[in-house]
Amino acid sequence: MEKDSNLLTNRKVNGVLARITDLILVNILFLLTCIPVVTIADATASMYHMMFHLHEGKDDRTITEYFSFFGKN
Repeated sequence: MEKDSNLLTNRKVNGVLARITDLILVNILFLLTCIPVVTIADATASMYHMMFHLHEGKDDRTITEYFSFFGKN
């Protein structure tokens, strides 16, 4: 019984840490793609797109999804 509650706690902690890591990663990608001033609008649209996906729980491939949407703009 104690092992089950320990596993549940570990899953919750891992989920929170994964979400924080994804948010940090999206912000770093945003900063890197904003370096050339011309791409600020595309980088902002990509960041909002990724935040929407993370909010919905679609956080499988953060980097590739960001750059695929960045390339579409």
